[in-house]
Amino acid sequence: MRVLLDLRPLRPPLSGVARYCLNLTNALARSGGLEVHGLVQGDDGSLERLASKVVEERRFEPWVPRVAQNLVLDLLPTARRAWRISDFDLIHETYSARLAPCGRPPLVATIHDVIPIDAPEFYSSRIAWSVRRNLGRQVADAAAVICVSAYTRDRVLALTGCDPDKVHVVGCGVDEEEASQPDAWPAGVALHPEDDFCLVLGNVEDRKNLGLVLRAWPFVRRRHPRLKLVVAGGVNFRTRLTAQVESPPEGVVFLGSVTDAEKWTLLRRARMLLFPSLFEGFGIPALEAYYARCSVLMSRRSALAELIFDERQGFDPLSTDDFMKRWLDALDAPTWLEDATAEAHRWAQTRTWSAVASDVKAIYSKVCSHG
Repeated sequence: MRVLLDLRPLRPPLSGVARYCLNLTNALARSGGLEVHGLVQGDDGSLERLASKVVEERRFEPWVPRVAQNLVLDLLPTARRAWRISDFDLIHETYSARLAPCGRPPLVATIHDVIPIDAPEFYSSRIAWSVRRNLGRQVADAAAVICVSAYTRDRVLALTGCDPDKVHVVGCGVDEEEASQPDAWPAGVALHPEDDFCLVLGNVEDRKNLGLVLRAWPFVRRRHPRLKLVVAGGVNFRTRLTAQVESPPEGVVFLGSVTDAEKWTLLRRARMLLFPSLFEGFGIPALEAYYARCSVLMSRRSALAELIFDERQGFDPLSTDDFMKRWLDALDAPTWLEDATAEAHRWAQTRTWSAVASDVKAIYSKVCSHG
């Protein structure tokens, strides 16, 4: 079976969606039984991370602006035929963008979330417009839809009214090779391997709700004066927290973007991961933390509620008092959290990208057998 996956999000810095595209494509290529092709744009270093078994379909020239390429694919079906995108047994649209020609070959579409529809204030108008425009079309045209969480599936069904039988839940996975890298400690920062710290992992943007953690921090630090709060992730220029990043409160360390090896080192060393997001389609940092045996406290909203193993891990992301109480309880009497983390770690070991690829291949087989 010749399969084409849309890898246009694959460019630095890698977003969560881009990591999904990369890791799923590599896992499918390594699993055997498929001839896996990737539709890519440009020629940057991200492409070096594709497995050698992936056949790269470099159908776009780097000098053509990405926006122009995407508009042509989106608005001109004849252009998609000219690029011979239909010369495959199956096409997998891996994010909210138009790719597959109408009709043949069959289409599988992954929908990570519908947050730009539910909360457009966190996104550019272009992204919100694209998701609104493409959601109904993708669901209608696809022979099968993959949602990365039950939360996303419920929202897709509510917004489109499509047949529930064709909407499947297949979550994200862990990159075992990436997780097994030797320790790499971030250099040149006020953080040392022996420090006691809690970790926030992800870009600094308003949807991630870092402000909740910063509001609670002075009270937590008063009881635990040796504790540090470490934030690893780039800063979105649209965030309201820029001033606090540039002049952080006492005990707060902003690392900026970190390498994969540094990320896994931080997860292995952290007291716990704090995940206060208002909206998430899945929540990969929580899964990776569990894999690294790192405890997690997280928001009870959106898909994160599905990753909670003990109800005491969850908090209301709109309540500083509720979050602070959960945080202090976990620091002062952590036995219950350690038990939840042990159970979560056993589960995370089963959610590798090879396991995800196996589930996705089963959907491919079903789609093609009914075609």
